[in-house]
Amino acid sequence: MDVNQYLEIFLDETKEHLESLNGQILKLEQEPEDVDTINEIFRAAHSLKGMAGTMGYKRMQNLTHDMENVFSEIRNGTMKVKSNLIDTLFQCLDALEEYTSNIQETADEGTNENQQLINQLNEFLKQGGREEKGRKKMANFAIMGFGTVGSGVAEVLRMNADSIAAKLGEPLKLKYILDVRDLSATPYAGVAVKDFSVLENDPDLDVVVESIGGAKVALDFTRRALMAGKHVVTSNKELVASHGKELLSIAREKNVNYLFEASVGGGIPVLRPLFQCRETRSRKSWVSSMGPPTISSPGW
Repeated sequence: MDVNQYLEIFLDETKEHLESLNGQILKLEQEPEDVDTINEIFRAAHSLKGMAGTMGYKRMQNLTHDMENVFSEIRNGTMKVKSNLIDTLFQCLDALEEYTSNIQETADEGTNENQQLINQLNEFLKQGGREEKGRKKMANFAIMGFGTVGSGVAEVLRMNADSIAAKLGEPLKLKYILDVRDLSATPYAGVAVKDFSVLENDPDLDVVVESIGGAKVALDFTRRALMAGKHVVTSNKELVASHGKELLSIAREKNVNYLFEASVGGGIPVLRPLFQCRETRSRKSWVSSMGPPTISSPGW
């Protein structure tokens, strides 16, 4: 495919992403744990990688690919943003601007591989991996409400523990079940509790699954779990509809996740694909302007 006719579109979109990256990296320097900023940088790097790959600019594609990898780890919580990473990101931005300038002048990105920058990015990834090895290698979660949904979650974990651990890279342990009912005659007697403060005050508890239902007790417990720095996953339609905005705001403030796809469409996974489409909206509009969907886009 002759991509020269799309060069102007590529340059316009690339300059927009680079301008956004510059502002977001400056913001990240001041607020290194800001989730929205981290996500914006990840999306910009992802879009630039895809665009460069389609146009055949492999050096730009390689550099943005490694930037994307770094921010993927930051998003997952396995890396922290530090001052030396900020310095490297500004150097990457300079390199990307140089590629763009070369392309604008000659339609060629040049010969600079920027291998030193790529090595630095890969070293950040290695350091993040080493730091992660020093942490506990067990993810602990609790279930609040042990009705049909809650007991189903426990059963899925019991039946698929090995495959879930393989996907996560660590075992997932059911540490507590919070319910007013007596579970002493069930296989889960050893993890049953009736006092929410046990979950709230456990620093090793990572995730809370809320399947209580309603918007009274569930709201109180969800607020407190998020404020305590726990990720919360819910299937509670009423709670999400009536208080979702507030709970998402708390989650953002505490740098944790409030996930509610299980409460939508009978549990059909529709939110993630919609979010992914939104992430790639800029790239999609750029590709659609090229004509029929016959483009092979390496690395997307």
